Amino acid sequence: MNQEVTTEVERLRQRVAELEAHIDERTRMVDYLRQEATPGNAESKYRRLHESMMDAFVSVDVQGRITETNPAYRTMLGYTEYELQHLTYMDVTPAKWHAFEARITAEQLLVKGYSETYEKEYRRKDGTVFPVEVRTFLIRDRDGQPASMWAIVRDITQRKKAEQALHDSETRYRTLFDQSPDAVVILDPETGALLDFNKEACNYLGYTREELSKLTISDLEVIESSEDTNIHFRQIISRGQDRFITRHRTKNGSIRDIEVITRPIQMGGRTLLHGIWHDITESKRAEEELRKSRDELEIKVADRTAQLRTLTSNIIDVEEKERERIGYALHEDLQQTLVALQYKISAIREYASSLAERSTVEAAAGILDKAIALTRSLSAEMMPPVFPGKNLLADLEWLAGDMQERFGLAVRLRAKSEQVEPSDAVREFLVRAVRELLFNVVRHAQIKTADVSIECLDGAGITIQVIDNGKGIAADKLSGHGLGLLKLRERVGHFGGKLRLDSTLGGGTCATLILPMK
Repeated sequence: MNQEVTTEVERLRQRVAELEAHIDERTRMVDYLRQEATPGNAESKYRRLHESMMDAFVSVDVQGRITETNPAYRTMLGYTEYELQHLTYMDVTPAKWHAFEARITAEQLLVKGYSETYEKEYRRKDGTVFPVEVRTFLIRDRDGQPASMWAIVRDITQRKKAEQALHDSETRYRTLFDQSPDAVVILDPETGALLDFNKEACNYLGYTREELSKLTISDLEVIESSEDTNIHFRQIISRGQDRFITRHRTKNGSIRDIEVITRPIQMGGRTLLHGIWHDITESKRAEEELRKSRDELEIKVADRTAQLRTLTSNIIDVEEKERERIGYALHEDLQQTLVALQYKISAIREYASSLAERSTVEAAAGILDKAIALTRSLSAEMMPPVFPGKNLLADLEWLAGDMQERFGLAVRLRAKSEQVEPSDAVREFLVRAVRELLFNVVRHAQIKTADVSIECLDGAGITIQVIDNGKGIAADKLSGHGLGLLKLRERVGHFGGKLRLDSTLGGGTCATLILPMK
């Protein structure tokens, strides 16, 4: 029994201790709340919050008189606290905003108890007007009647300037965008959708703005696969810019050649492609016409060159035949006549009786001998030899032997590379040209030896040089040296080749012939 009483007493003691602890806690809480709820303390906290606000704060009564402001509000307007307490809310608001303020109060503040954030203007003490952003709250009394209004005001001058600068920039860009003589397009690289474009894009494609806004780049580009376009877009984004030629199909089905300059741009957190499309259809057409005209001209030039070469070949044939005719006339007619006259003079010499007569006859005989020698030389030059006609090297070897036999000119012949045989017309011309050059050595060089070298140029052409160590040609006479060389230079040109003379007075002469194989 005693044990049970002891246990119950102990339990009651613990319970009393718990109640005392609970009472102490509640007492502390009540004391704290009493302390916090004292007018001085609540006002102090409110005042600290009120004074430290970065945004401007103003409180007005139901007549609109300003009753309370914070430092930010006073700094923003340039008034002292005393000055503001003698003003109304409308005194710091330009007159053009009064009706707007009344509408906000009637439609929002008195209906909902607060207004949405709105923009208006304030007037500072110095008279300057600036933009502000305002949100207003209605304070009611215990009876639910409007007692005052609180407003939080923010100076948005800098934001407005930034917005205006952005608007000006966008206006300038839009002006350039719309007035560009080329099509300007902004598209989505993921879908190919045309997000924006200027009037010129509509004009050259033939679509209205509404029609074009419903199309994608795949609807316009003449391409094999849309996958190719997607790959290309990814490459542009990785490279940063690209310039290429593509083709677009217009609304009426015609195909236009387009030069595109495109680069990635960031808009709204997305990577888009800004492209300038320049229609080069007409220039491409002009280039094609020019190419065709050039090809046609080249064909005509080639045909005319072939005709000239044929004509030159015919002229050379006629000239050779005429030379041959004259050579035979000299050899068969004139030489025979002169030989017959030589016989007559010899007979006259026998009948000359006086010394004077014999002297006259001897003089006539000497003149006749020179005439016969001259005609024989001219005949040898004018009568073309009959070349073997096997190949170029064989014909030149024969020519070297003929020059040695007829004129005592020793010709050293050398082939610098493996020979590729030219056409018959070129071969015949080359042999006659070398013969003409060797005759010049005989006539003018005053030397009895000459060198002839042959070199093929990778099968595309052939070069022949005739070199002597004779008296040479003066530099001022080199370009116009000899009618024969002038005619030879002209003939070489008709064959598509060239003749070059290198010589110095007393230093010999090198004549170089360069001709194509055909």
